[in-house]
Amino acid sequence: MVLACFSMAAFAGNLVEVSVNPAKSEAAISQTFIGVSYETETMLSNEKVVRYFSPDNKALIAQFLVLGIKSLRIGGNTVDDNKIAIPSEDDIDALFTFAKAAGVKVIYSLRLKNGSPKAAATIAKYILDHYAESLDCFAIGNEPADFIKDPSFANYNYDTYRADWKRIMEAVVAAAPAARFCGPDTNPNPKWSKDFVADFADTGHLALLTGHLYAGGCSYQNPGHGVAYKDLIPINQAAARGRMLSLQWDEIYEDDRMGLTEATAPKRLPFRLTECNSFWYGGLKGTSDSYASALWGLDYLHWWAANGAAGINFHTGDVVHGPIPCQYAVFVTSEKGYHARPLGYGLKTFDLGGHGVVMPVTINKSNKLNLSAYASKDGDKTLNVTLINKEFGADAAEVEIHVASPFALASAKMVLLSAPNGDISATSGVTLGGAPIDDDGTWKGTWTPLPTAADGKGFNIKVSPASAAVIRAQLR
Repeated sequence: MVLACFSMAAFAGNLVEVSVNPAKSEAAISQTFIGVSYETETMLSNEKVVRYFSPDNKALIAQFLVLGIKSLRIGGNTVDDNKIAIPSEDDIDALFTFAKAAGVKVIYSLRLKNGSPKAAATIAKYILDHYAESLDCFAIGNEPADFIKDPSFANYNYDTYRADWKRIMEAVVAAAPAARFCGPDTNPNPKWSKDFVADFADTGHLALLTGHLYAGGCSYQNPGHGVAYKDLIPINQAAARGRMLSLQWDEIYEDDRMGLTEATAPKRLPFRLTECNSFWYGGLKGTSDSYASALWGLDYLHWWAANGAAGINFHTGDVVHGPIPCQYAVFVTSEKGYHARPLGYGLKTFDLGGHGVVMPVTINKSNKLNLSAYASKDGDKTLNVTLINKEFGADAAEVEIHVASPFALASAKMVLLSAPNGDISATSGVTLGGAPIDDDGTWKGTWTPLPTAADGKGFNIKVSPASAAVIRAQLR
């Protein structure tokens, strides 16, 4: 597997050489790569019979479109919570008519924990009979390896899960033979992933291996059974922001990738992270909602695209579940529509430069500099290059970069992601192409022409600390 990013180094003031290699990797970026994940309870109507997901929610549709969101996963803890109602046909109608208007494919989770195969089959048949064109696949349950946290499931293990999952899958297939599934939707668990693929890949109904990842761990120092939300003690924000942008997290991604690819390789099955974000338990205030999350989210999307993932779904919403606020939200409801948090800017920046086939990239310097570079070739005429300077703080310096292209360039233009004073703790003032993403789902950012080198096969660009640049070059 060829990585399209190397974090290397340069002395301040030295020119960093970034080379796009002519050989293509095997990683074609899926058209549904950018995704979000919501709790099942988000589908339910409120006391005024108003639904979050509705074709009448024009502002939400506009926000999906402007950010480039193409995958919508419904699941989370509330899919298996017996205190939460199973969505009705009216709820399903609203969801899928919204999905069609927003241009997204839906990964729809069916209840596993105390779930009814008959009820699951009825729901799946209804969806496939009415909305097959907007359905990606069905999931069954959420993070089943964690069922043991419930005293009544203390002895739950993979063998029990396999039997439960198989029973529901077979009932669904009997009612709707065209049904396709994904799973097991666990936190990093190589053994469950490997066993799941071995058990179900040959059924002809398994579309994806899916996993979850919150690289930063828990947002709080003292989570546990019986600890009220108001009594939770958050971890240190500044330290957490630093870890979010560090190479330590790359090592966590790589460990997870190895488990997923080793599981899927024998059957050449794609894999996707259907639920992820920075820190679990709703995210960390002052970190998950800070500008650091924009740079992290952009880098995270590119890292996984370069390493063969079929897509990423960031868990989001106004709240996670019950009283827990969603600090890691991509966007939140506002008076004028939906307000993009910094993480949303990371998604939008990826959408500007994350299309086509991944091109391997090398950075030719030797001293430590937290710089990432990614490239993709979109069709025959467009080369996209994304540069992310994750250096921050008083000692961080602007980096001058020469990008060498294996192709002759006709022209190039760039757009910059930045925050006031490069402050990674900022929760407002983020811009892309000099403009914000407005709450009504519009973005008026501009591209700036970028002169090409004298040989017509590259360009020079300066990237400030805690900022990112997307370059779109037209090929001759």
